[in-house]
Amino acid sequence: MIVRGEMIVYHILQNELIYGLLEGKSGEGQITGLMEQYAVSMRSGPWCAAVIEMDDIHWKLNQYSPEERKEITRKLISAISTYLQRQGIGLAGRMAEHRIVAILCMTHSEAHETLSTLIELVKQNHPISVTIGLGSAETDMKDIHRSYNQAIQSLGHKMFTGKGRVLTARETKQEKAMDAAYLDDVLSLLFPCVMTYDLVGIVDRLEELFELIRAMENHISVYNVCIQMISKLDIGLRSVNGSLYDVLGREYKQLDVLLQFETISDIEAWARRTLFEISELLLMREKRKQGKLIAQMQQYIHEHLASKITLREVANVFAFSPNYLGTLFKASTGISFSDYLIHTRIERAKQLLQDPTLRIYEISHQLGYSNMTYFHRQFKGVIGLTPSEYRKRS
Repeated sequence: MIVRGEMIVYHILQNELIYGLLEGKSGEGQITGLMEQYAVSMRSGPWCAAVIEMDDIHWKLNQYSPEERKEITRKLISAISTYLQRQGIGLAGRMAEHRIVAILCMTHSEAHETLSTLIELVKQNHPISVTIGLGSAETDMKDIHRSYNQAIQSLGHKMFTGKGRVLTARETKQEKAMDAAYLDDVLSLLFPCVMTYDLVGIVDRLEELFELIRAMENHISVYNVCIQMISKLDIGLRSVNGSLYDVLGREYKQLDVLLQFETISDIEAWARRTLFEISELLLMREKRKQGKLIAQMQQYIHEHLASKITLREVANVFAFSPNYLGTLFKASTGISFSDYLIHTRIERAKQLLQDPTLRIYEISHQLGYSNMTYFHRQFKGVIGLTPSEYRKRS
């Protein structure tokens, strides 16, 4: 008969025995045999089940080699096992690569305190933290599956409550029905902010979106809304002849990326970083595109100085509206289209005036001026001298 507080044999249980016991599939005889094998009394409860999960192993261990990652997790599991053994509190086994299950022979409050201490020890001595789901206390080992189910359910709330803590069973709230129209409005307003490099707008729209997400109780719903956000963005980019793949320049696994995050805060921080990156890349791409267009407009002007050039004519050549091209040209060069045209013609006139064989009216004609007086007026307005005076001083 083992009294609570005494050292209880600690051993990694075989998988079939763990699942049989914790999922309530083991019969009375199997449980009795198991308890006798590990010298555990079925009447030495209460018993609590706890599921210990390593946090962020996909992110925090990326910097290490596969061998180093394996060694880090091995040391962590060994440290947890040693701690539980020294506490003399129950049985434990490894459920998966990043999870350990423990059956604790103590009250719920004692288990919470003991596991909270374990979490702090892990934080102090290991590069990754752990989060623990704790089930309610059961007086009979054959009912431990109830506590285990609660522990799993509690751990599922890590998405909403955060990492590095003991999460206890709580009554699951009825998830509120999401207003699909409002969600669609928020997502629709997000895309223009990304396209126009409106970082404040991106933050505001994301806050509205994640306010909706935090009202959820099902982590699958969280992932679904986030995937909907990414899909909406991808559709928007495709409408302007792009895509997430094109913009980011790398393979982009939507679901794979999202499933690696363990809390809503993690997802929100990732979404903010990603949307900022996409918005900046789009801005740079648009600037390169606009710079190329401005260069083509300038080249067109240089090649057609002898013609009567107007902004409307150039807009027709490049298939844009005159207002758009005029605004773009001024924003990109700091000078209006008409002023650029005048200065380009006058600079060319200065070159031609160096040739004494050319008459001034011939130069005026070569630069697209049909009126000599107008040419003289513009030349003097820019240079401060008439063409004749400039030629004499040159």
